[in-house]
Amino acid sequence: MDEENNNIICLTDDDGTREIYMLLDIVEYDGCEYAVLYPEEGEEGIVEIMRLEDLNDEEDAYIPVESEEILNTVFELFKERNNDGLE
Repeated sequence: MDEENNNIICLTDDDGTREIYMLLDIVEYDGCEYAVLYPEEGEEGIVEIMRLEDLNDEEDAYIPVESEEILNTVFELFKERNNDGLE
């Protein structure tokens, strides 16, 4: 993890594969926080949205979101908050 840039996040999946993301925003919806992440490798313009869950004071878990409704709503909220470069 890049200590100078708090927006860089390295996540490891269950298979041990590490992926690096840029944290674009944290969006609150329905009592939960969702991270909007841009993958370092992958299709341009595609973001990942994961629910944040507090593990302790220093660590969060990033939980994949399976609900299309939640994904769409969180992405719309993200676009509303950050509309000045997306259109």
